Amino acid sequence: MDEKYFIHYISDETPDMEAIVDRCLELGLTTTQDGRTDVYSDYTIGNRFDGNNDIDGDDRQKIVDEISAVGGRIKFWYGQESTTTASVSVSKSDEPEWSDHKAGIDLRTMALDPSVDFGEGRYTREKVQKRVESITDLVGGLAEVVEPEYVYGVLLVGMNPHRGLKPTGRPISENVERLPWISVLSDTIIEDFGGRKRVLDTPAWRVEELETGHVMIVKTNNPIDPTEGPSVSIDRYLLDGESEEEQKRERSDIDDPFAALDPGDIGSDVVVRQENAAGDLTNEDLELVRCEVRDWSLWEVETGEFLRRVIDESGTPIGDLPDEVGPEDEPYPTLIRLGVPVSFVRLDGPGDENVVTNVMEIDIDESKLQLLANVASRVPDDPTPDDIEPIEELVGQLARLDDTDGVEDLIETRLL
Repeated sequence: MDEKYFIHYISDETPDMEAIVDRCLELGLTTTQDGRTDVYSDYTIGNRFDGNNDIDGDDRQKIVDEISAVGGRIKFWYGQESTTTASVSVSKSDEPEWSDHKAGIDLRTMALDPSVDFGEGRYTREKVQKRVESITDLVGGLAEVVEPEYVYGVLLVGMNPHRGLKPTGRPISENVERLPWISVLSDTIIEDFGGRKRVLDTPAWRVEELETGHVMIVKTNNPIDPTEGPSVSIDRYLLDGESEEEQKRERSDIDDPFAALDPGDIGSDVVVRQENAAGDLTNEDLELVRCEVRDWSLWEVETGEFLRRVIDESGTPIGDLPDEVGPEDEPYPTLIRLGVPVSFVRLDGPGDENVVTNVMEIDIDESKLQLLANVASRVPDDPTPDDIEPIEELVGQLARLDDTDGVEDLIETRLL
């Protein structure tokens, strides 16, 4: 079971293939599966579709010279124990885009998920961690040779794994939607992210200043099943400039009630579309959506369309957006800061009512979100049905009233 990663090195100049080969050998990689370095057993001169390997593998210098001239790749092995290979390539193009990678590493490795095991102890956490560290060492080692502007890694799964990772313009810091599991930053990007000290203080699992001044950042100790990593969002720390302290203070206020629901459960969410999210929210901006929980995301019951991802305690959405959905399509979840208990959003069926649906039906000028927050503040930390039923009855009664003044008077006396 192989996992495929591609590491993109964005650079203005095409790097020296001979220097890349030398660095790979210094890091202990071999050019044959049986551990030799005196022959290139797997290589391509030119691009992977119409390239060739007509030169004898013993003529290593000629192979390197040809690849330096027209592009190509050489495959390296980490050894039989690590079960990882790296095809290192340089790219040549007549009219390349600035964001096209000039060098790359096509990594194939046995699974980095220690929960997978096909026998013989090949997936112990110790051996999996060795694979992870050999990959990160290679990424950093080649960065010192290539001296790129930016490096980003991609796990090759799904329809569009590069989405949001490849820069769409300069400055790069403002033209990526998210940061990868592993990245390498040049001086320019380091300054854009707040300066060298701030970047070196990034609360990631591994932050390393390379000999060239680049900084390599690895978010967690494993891209699939991490056991060590940051307690805050690295994307928000670097891309949005939010400090650890700011995120931790904010995190104490974040509680997405849908995080407690199981796949297949139905609930009622209140969201604001992004085009309406600027400025103070009004009741007219709020949209009630009945939705179903599927794999840490919410899908509209009525249309079957994606609504949003569930938010974790750090304020970070869990998982990736569907391929057809862009970040601008995901609405703002208003309930995550109101302290709303799960019982307020849970629905027994798509057509049923609960506290949230009834509050949204109440005809008042006052903020419905504030009303929900006030009601939620009167619920014990571990509410029982006896705690919730009187509230459900009252808000249901309020939703049925036509007299606005009567509604607000009743809210004042009974709830607030």
